[in-house]
Amino acid sequence: MLNITTKHQAIRTYYTELSQFNRLDKDQEGTLKIAFQHLLERCAHQCQWTLVQQQTLKRPTNKHIRLDGVLIDQTHLPRGYWEAKDSQDNLPQQVQKKLTEDNYPQDNILFQAPQRAILIQNGRAHLDLSLDEPAHLVQVLKQFFNFKRPEYERWDLAADEFKGRVPDLAQQLCTIIRQARVKEKAFEVAFSSFAQQCRQAINPNLSDEAILEMLIQHLLTERIFRHILLNAT
Repeated sequence: MLNITTKHQAIRTYYTELSQFNRLDKDQEGTLKIAFQHLLERCAHQCQWTLVQQQTLKRPTNKHIRLDGVLIDQTHLPRGYWEAKDSQDNLPQQVQKKLTEDNYPQDNILFQAPQRAILIQNGRAHLDLSLDEPAHLVQVLKQFFNFKRPEYERWDLAADEFKGRVPDLAQQLCTIIRQARVKEKAFEVAFSSFAQQCRQAINPNLSDEAILEMLIQHLLTERIFRHILLNAT
């Protein structure tokens, strides 16, 4: 969650850099977008995300597009897209062209020129504001960074719940496996065979405890990812 105000250092720095570029008469897209890039990087750092520049995406029509930036979270999911335009560009026309002709993403993409920003979310223009006002810039950034697709929201909730239950589940599973090794000869034989394969493939010095931990991690996650992959096909 991005928490930022007009008094935030990142906002003040952005307008300072913009002013410096303007004084140097550097008003081209490739120059002025550096100031906004730095601003996005500072905001991304607060959210523990990464701004990946000049990212190429393949579209459904087998066409490739190249975005100025993609915001990636810690789980490597794209959270938002950024496209910078020149101050001489007609921004609404450029947005229309990118969305309709070039098939740019429409879930959460920020089109930005030095004096204006258009934020597209869920296929429609959610904000269209002048960036001359710091309050407008803050509004755009907060709406952009705090947007969540419904499926991402469900994933985050599920991940938080699962993370909270992992220690108890792991302990219960560990107890079950330890008891089975003592009480069931066939299980102990199978575990010993599995341990031998792990030592041959990974490290001959692996202890039974380390192998038990690997087995528990696999058992806790395998069903989840198998379910996800089956639903994706």
